[in-house]
Amino acid sequence: KTIVNTPLIIYNNPLFDSADVGIQLVRSAIEQGRKRKVKYVELKSYGHLPQKIVKELNLHCVENYFTSVLKLQPEYENVFKNFKKQFRQNLRTEKRRAEKGGLNFRVMKSRHDLKAFHEIMLVSNKVKHNMFSRPYSLFKNCFDILRPGEGIQLFIAEHGKEIAGGIIFLFFKNKAFYLWSSTSLRYGRFGVNALLLEKAIQHCCEMRYEFLDLGITGCGQENLRFFKSRFGGADVVAPQYFAMINQKTPPEIDAFSSFEFVEKIIKFTPMPLFRFFSSIISKHTGAF
Repeated sequence: KTIVNTPLIIYNNPLFDSADVGIQLVRSAIEQGRKRKVKYVELKSYGHLPQKIVKELNLHCVENYFTSVLKLQPEYENVFKNFKKQFRQNLRTEKRRAEKGGLNFRVMKSRHDLKAFHEIMLVSNKVKHNMFSRPYSLFKNCFDILRPGEGIQLFIAEHGKEIAGGIIFLFFKNKAFYLWSSTSLRYGRFGVNALLLEKAIQHCCEMRYEFLDLGITGCGQENLRFFKSRFGGADVVAPQYFAMINQKTPPEIDAFSSFEFVEKIIKFTPMPLFRFFSSIISKHTGAF
């Protein structure tokens, strides 16, 4: 048993006004851990906690993850100039190819778009990534609670009446967060994900957001880290803090390779069973 502040979702700091209040907050979590006889309490932090908290509570810090943060400006062209040179040329080529292929870009208009996006993600996760997919209820709840266009938005690429891919952004104060994206296997040749991300960045610049968080990347995810780096973002350490209770040392956990055995099974799982197991697993990981 373990206690984790944000399991398998966005990293975020524990919220407190001062280090002294933070000590009380984290200590209460540790006490809950002792009562429940867990092995450890894990805090996923976006940036380092004050040293006063770390020393007072004897927390162990592990730095295995990074998040790429892109500084935005009101003028999109100034942001575009910071993209890697070769990547800028590739984007221009992809744009011309997409225009000739009849690909268009827009934002979500109805829940039908959200449902279609989720279906694309479901198929892509099974066939291409061999990983379980989050249930539609997660996305529905996000768009029910947050205001589309203000707190959250789905950017869409479409070909005729068919959705080719989508990307979901969350907005909070002066910052935008890249949450989820997926591309239809039928349109992989168009580089839809990169084009969608560029469109979303343009939107963020127009809306005067100051930063874009491109999400967590593990040490073993070099291809994903390279993809993000082409947009000119800076790597920021996303540390994990552990309060050891019934275990002496922090666990060696890699959330991105913890399900390798399951991935092999997914490949041979019929789609109806894949949908069923995805919903069950998501409920047990807090991703619903």
